[in-house]
Amino acid sequence: MNRCFFDVETTGLDVERSAIIEAHFHIEPQGSPPELFSELNLRIKPHPHALVTEEALKINKRTPADLLEGEWPLDACIKIEKFFASFVSQFDKKDGLELIGFNSLAFDTPILKAMFERCKRKYFNAWFLWPGIDVACLAQYCLGNEYAQMPSKRLAAVAQRFGVEVDAEKLHGARYDVELTRQIYHKINYILRSREETR
Repeated sequence: MNRCFFDVETTGLDVERSAIIEAHFHIEPQGSPPELFSELNLRIKPHPHALVTEEALKINKRTPADLLEGEWPLDACIKIEKFFASFVSQFDKKDGLELIGFNSLAFDTPILKAMFERCKRKYFNAWFLWPGIDVACLAQYCLGNEYAQMPSKRLAAVAQRFGVEVDAEKLHGARYDVELTRQIYHKINYILRSREETR
């Protein structure tokens, strides 16, 4: 299946009211090694009346003026759909993308779906093998009690636990966060496969 790693950066944490201001998608086609991939990165304008918090702007290193740059949400949705369509058929239930993110089931996927619905783009779920894979959940499964004892379960901390080098200056950029998520995913997959082989 085609793995689609993704991340979104937003103007806040309210799924219904906040807006996506950056989205990145990294697809590893079925049957291809991880180093062969396709990417789509979009800067997106907030929708009208979006909730924009100062904390979110600070985290994302953006100014209010920066939010005026990029695609309108509808144009972004259309570009994302065209990108997906180059890999899968939207309504083929056996041909969906495997959507993979970090904390994505709780936040990234719902807010991405909300943007599509706000733009009247129907059948968002049809692109994916639902519900997708949350790498935070994989990390919890892989580490067990050690995960529960970790003082931070954020992306950077989990990446470091699995031996992934983290550049703090690049965090909260969608492309960089996707790269961390992708590396964690492959490391966990390797660990779980190794456990199975030694049983």
